[in-house]
Amino acid sequence: MMDSESLALMAGEQGRISVFESMPCSDVDAVATLVHTFCEHHGLAGAAASVVMAAGSYQMLLVEAPPVAQDELAEALKWKVKDLLHGSIDDNVIDGFMLPDDAYRGRQKMAYSVATERVALQRLVDQLNQGGLRVDRVEIPELVLLRLLEQDSKADHAEMVIVIGDRGGFMAAIADKAIYLSRKLDISSELMAACTNDQQGEGVDQLVLELQRSRDYFESQMGKGAITRLMLAPLNDSPVGLIEVLTDRLGLNVELLAFDELIVGGAAKTTLIEMPDSADSLLLAGAAQAA
Repeated sequence: MMDSESLALMAGEQGRISVFESMPCSDVDAVATLVHTFCEHHGLAGAAASVVMAAGSYQMLLVEAPPVAQDELAEALKWKVKDLLHGSIDDNVIDGFMLPDDAYRGRQKMAYSVATERVALQRLVDQLNQGGLRVDRVEIPELVLLRLLEQDSKADHAEMVIVIGDRGGFMAAIADKAIYLSRKLDISSELMAACTNDQQGEGVDQLVLELQRSRDYFESQMGKGAITRLMLAPLNDSPVGLIEVLTDRLGLNVELLAFDELIVGGAAKTTLIEMPDSADSLLLAGAAQAA
């Protein structure tokens, strides 16, 4: 899970972010010390904490939904994805969520399975707990983003959201305040810099092609109408060049999504540990700590 070299810590209460710190962290074994210092400085020892996973630290697999109750979904998904996992079932923590009933025009019930390496997740949770926090949630940025967007007045319309980290990102197609489609993207700060310098190259061509394919797939298969806007969420560098490229080549209204405004306006009431390069459903946590 340490595929980045930074640790971001946020804390807040009553729906407001009051503290934010980002610091170098190239080794997960250093997390406990950094978190302990953060908690001591801000009086957060023993606070409940959420971990937001990096986009590259887990698999999201689209499968036919098993006909089980919600509390049995995680167990049933294990056998749906066992041949698609990086490693064995026992080596992974697996959970997931259902797509809306009208996804795929109601022809077939589908679900996303989420899987991450058990040992790496447990190691991180242990470090955070040793640092003075009580980890009670492990989340994926797709669902965090969805929750943050719920207050958006335009969220009833179909839209595509792109999140860009230092070394990768993802897109999510959202309609009626629900995720209908999610795909990992080979997109990074380096690609944004190429756009800004008018040196687009093959990487930008591939990104535009993937976004066009995703939009076509969503509009033809989901029955939720046309994508009306594209929201771009870079975590670091300026996306001006990329906005211009996507506006021109996709013919969509491209808007900049400011995560700091969303988070401050959201319902962050506990310490949020952001690991790593994610801007950022209780999924994975119980299973991880029970290992």
